[in-house]
Amino acid sequence: MNAHETQALAILAAQPVLPSRMRVLVEELTFAVKQADSSHLGAWGLYAARTFGVSFTRRVTNVWRLVDGIVRGTWQEGRGAAEAYKNNALASYLKLRAQAGYQATSDGVSGLSKFLRELAGGLRSNPKEVAPQLLVLVVSSLLVSGGPDGDGGAPDLDLMFGIDAHRSILSHSIFMGATLEAGILSLLNLVTLVHAKLPEKHDPLWDSMHQQASGIAHAANQGASIGMAYHLFVDGLAQPHPYTDIPGSMPIEAHQAVFVANASAEALDAGKKPGDSALAMDPLQRKSIEEKHKTYLRKPFDVHPRISRFFDDTELSMLRKKGSWMQALASGDLEPMSREQEHFVLVATGKIHPETSFEKIWARYRKAARKIEE
Repeated sequence: MNAHETQALAILAAQPVLPSRMRVLVEELTFAVKQADSSHLGAWGLYAARTFGVSFTRRVTNVWRLVDGIVRGTWQEGRGAAEAYKNNALASYLKLRAQAGYQATSDGVSGLSKFLRELAGGLRSNPKEVAPQLLVLVVSSLLVSGGPDGDGGAPDLDLMFGIDAHRSILSHSIFMGATLEAGILSLLNLVTLVHAKLPEKHDPLWDSMHQQASGIAHAANQGASIGMAYHLFVDGLAQPHPYTDIPGSMPIEAHQAVFVANASAEALDAGKKPGDSALAMDPLQRKSIEEKHKTYLRKPFDVHPRISRFFDDTELSMLRKKGSWMQALASGDLEPMSREQEHFVLVATGKIHPETSFEKIWARYRKAARKIEE
């Protein structure tokens, strides 16, 4: 047995034995799963795999947009600043760009900010229901991050495979964030699916999880992303150390840049989690609704010539591609599947003001449509 295997066995041996209640919970869930319909479990398995894929893709997109924005922004800002300097307007230009940067940053974290505001408001009006969600958010963020010093937590689980495996790209990146999200959502969805199959006398925790599945899952996902982002920021900025499994060699500064890019993407992702209604769905129901969403997204949308003059080419392209889908969401023909879609429905029904560019374009379209109808 080599040194790495000895170390891994020592770590596993040091883990505490499952408490009696935990063993009971595992036995009850196993019993319920065995009683569940095989087709439902098959759909749940596909849901778990698809959830990881969607979660990972969303994070990769976040990284790509960050890198693309930095590269494009650096080039465009350099040209713009040079032009402004020639025209003796550099101060005004920098002021405008600072405002734009602030707005972009605000948009990037708006989802997380709204969730925290809702949580704080709900804590005052309905503490019995919201307090568990707040507790889950705080505990999950601390467990995943490893605490204020950023040591331990989910990313450092790679130490179980030896010190040479530490700082793996699999654990210290968006891959771990996607794994955590898929695991949390899949567990809560499984509880929802098999709750009716649990033994008649079962732990009350299952009832609480079933009743508050969407809120708990959302809070746990938010907390996990916050914890992951914090841990990766600490690793990239305060505790610089290279990744161990990136092929080839590169300077430590490049490794730090990768850490920070992953941390930034995870922080942005904290505000882009699935919505409450989607989390509470049965896997078969979810699949049916997802297919319905795809049908509307493939359906073309005609924009009246008298309306099209109010939009530029990019906005018109978006309306023609997604107009039928937005209209179906707004009318209630489609159920929202994410927090962003839930927020869009509230905007479309006039309950709140538009915030994102997506919502503002639809609000302008509806206003123009009402004018030509009069």
